[in-house]
Amino acid sequence: MKIGLKTNNTFSSSLLLPLLMFLLPGSIQAQTMRWAVKPTSAHLENYGSLVKVNKGGKYGLINRQNQEIIPAEYDVITSFRDGYALAMNYRGHNLKIEGIITEGSYELQTPTEDVYATDYQWFSEGLMPVVSPSGSYGYMDPSGDLYIPCQFEEAHPFSEGLASVTINEQAFYITRRMDYLPVEAGYGDLVFASTFSGGEAVVYSRNMKGYVINRQGRTVRSYKVKADNVEVNDYDYSIGDNTKSLQQQTMNLPKDERYSVYEENGLYGYKCGDKVILPAQLDKAEPVRGGYANVQMKGQNGILEVVDGDISTVWKNTSININSDGVSSGGLQLLLPEGLKDAAVRLHLGDGQGHDLALQNLSEEGTEGTLRDYAFTFRPKEEPKSSGKSNGDLEVWVDNLLMAKDRCDLTYNVVTAPVVVRKPAALSISKPQAKNKRANPKGEFFVNVAVTNTGDEPGDVQVALTVNGKKVGTRKVSVNGRGTRNYSFPVTVKKPFFGKTKASTGSGQKEKENDIYYQPFME
Repeated sequence: MKIGLKTNNTFSSSLLLPLLMFLLPGSIQAQTMRWAVKPTSAHLENYGSLVKVNKGGKYGLINRQNQEIIPAEYDVITSFRDGYALAMNYRGHNLKIEGIITEGSYELQTPTEDVYATDYQWFSEGLMPVVSPSGSYGYMDPSGDLYIPCQFEEAHPFSEGLASVTINEQAFYITRRMDYLPVEAGYGDLVFASTFSGGEAVVYSRNMKGYVINRQGRTVRSYKVKADNVEVNDYDYSIGDNTKSLQQQTMNLPKDERYSVYEENGLYGYKCGDKVILPAQLDKAEPVRGGYANVQMKGQNGILEVVDGDISTVWKNTSININSDGVSSGGLQLLLPEGLKDAAVRLHLGDGQGHDLALQNLSEEGTEGTLRDYAFTFRPKEEPKSSGKSNGDLEVWVDNLLMAKDRCDLTYNVVTAPVVVRKPAALSISKPQAKNKRANPKGEFFVNVAVTNTGDEPGDVQVALTVNGKKVGTRKVSVNGRGTRNYSFPVTVKKPFFGKTKASTGSGQKEKENDIYYQPFME
């Protein structure tokens, strides 16, 4: 006898006057983008620290260096949850579990027996429901062993030490040791038993009366919902909305609203707010999620990553002198963030009339703070016949990706050197703020402190956090020019309390206080 249940599908150069008018010395792009995985004919999908690749309809995993981690031999590779993912192949309409992938080491463990996936394709409390070829249900552990042999008509995920199973059309709760939980509301006479959530579960006896029980099997109260209207979450067989909790465990990363895709002349690029961080050049561009974006360029698929830092230009000379001694060269210094230090850099300068300027890339001069310092000289390939100004186009390419472009002017016979004025670092800290409403399952409650640099030069400061006079931790925080870095301090919370929370610099000269309510995970 079974109840008809509803489910909540919650997831289911040209002649060039420096970019001077636009990229002044010290101009900043707070962020830019670069290839995480360069374009390839294979289909790519961001997969946390790895990349899921589809070759010939089969999935595998590669790292950011395009090295194979898991061969492309599987119909399905699930997202990591609680440290594990599944590699599976279809056998008819069912998914056979071929391997268990361990997050971090990415080892593939083969199950010791032939088993198939249920609707619950992840490990909960170290066990996962599986079904045998004969149709009976049991539980497998991450090593691939059948921890509880297949013997049930139905099996649901473990939660809070208990799992709901069905034997001879009767519902029971079992422990990992296969002990049965006596249920006061009708042990041996239950037709439905939900997964525990928040210390409670819902059961229905054969007479269709519903009860809420605790983990000791005691009745807490009646459940005043008709049996046919009971709604269970299809992802764990629980009652209620656990969507937020589940999302925190999966890789369904939300769209990063700081970044947007924009279109220009049929091609796509990216903006951060109103600032272009990657000029339009892509055939397709998906939203940024977790710092990465799936894109297509010239018919091939790649993955871009957001890089923090500045791209700036400093013009050493803004004029070209023509005299009896010949034609002088202009000079350009390009500063790229540390995240682009290993990239191949190329500049292109055009005069707006179809002519290129001759560019010479001098050897890399070194570093300036956290920036990589490159020097270029440029001069017209043909000697100008008269003085004046010429419009020009500048393009900065990194690893065959157009990073920046702008219009520019070049003035002949006018010697002008731009003055670089950069303000020194000026750091301040914010009032500490709670990152979440409650602690995570490990009992960690995170407090955010923001460090802001209003100067142009990079700077760092030692930040300390205390709660009710007790030091929680210190952290050296480095901030690039005109930027903000956030750092989260973990505070162990076992019971709720109000804490006078103070953030201060190492010198103690700057302090910010806030009263924060610390709430543990289970309160």
